[in-house]
Formats: sequence, structure tokens, C-alpha cells
Amino acid sequence: MEEREFLELFRRYLRSRGLYDTRARERIAAALFRLPGHVDAAALGYRLRQEGVPAAPATVYRTLELLVQAGLARKFVWDDRALYEAALGRPHHEHLLCTQCGRIVEFHDAPLEERIAEVYEEQGFRPASHQVLLFGICPRCSAGSSQ
Repeated sequence: MEEREFLELFRRYLRSRGLYDTRARERIAAALFRLPGHVDAAALGYRLRQEGVPAAPATVYRTLELLVQAGLARKFVWDDRALYEAALGRPHHEHLLCTQCGRIVEFHDAPLEERIAEVYEEQGFRPASHQVLLFGICPRCSAGSSQ
């Protein structure tokens, strides 16, 4: 998916909710789309301000939440910190998080996805979305603590 398609979907979502499509919202959405990884609202706002884009913290946070509601971004919370990533144009994946250094590793595991689908069915739930967050200590931190 290209950035312009992502932004057009966001514009449509905003209009469908009677919300304004502002330049600030578009710049925030575009910045998130271009990021290869995960970011919190404060870091994204800082990055935008470094690029000369006036981005009030509340605007950044609210726009990220709108992107999540629109299905264009994913959010996960770790250690009282909300992290966001663009969802469209990227395959579904899960996350490993290092509890020492904060490193995030994305992974996809087909048998795990199949098992999650089975659990939905077994419990009579209609799937909406899911996220798996696995916490541990990454190899780098493990090596450092064994010295």
C-alpha cells in the first residue's frame, strides 16, 4: 500500500465520523505510515517538530487513537506506555518485548495463528482482532547479564 492510499482511507474515515481532515492529522498519519517500527505519541510528536511540523502533544495522541479506531494503526500497551505502528500494508504479526532494554521483535507464527482461530471457534467468539505480547530478556541482554 502506498502512503497516498493510506491517507485517503484516513480522510474517508474522518469524513464518515463528521471529523475534520486537518493538515496536522495528515502529517501525523503520514509520519506513522513511513515509520518501519513502533513509536509512542511523544516520540512521534518530537520527530514531527524536528521536521518543522507544529504538532501539539494532544493532537498527536488523538490522531494516533483515530488511526487505531479506523483500523489503520495498531496499538499495544507495555509498561504503561502506548506504542503505535501502521497496520495497513504490513502483514499481521506478534511481538516479543525485552523487559530489560525495551527491544521489540516482530514475528509471525502460522501454528500460533491457527490455534488462536481454534480458540475463537471453541469459545463461540466471532474474531475481531488480537495481539500477542511475549515478554522476556533478549539475547543481547542475556549475554550481558551472564558476564
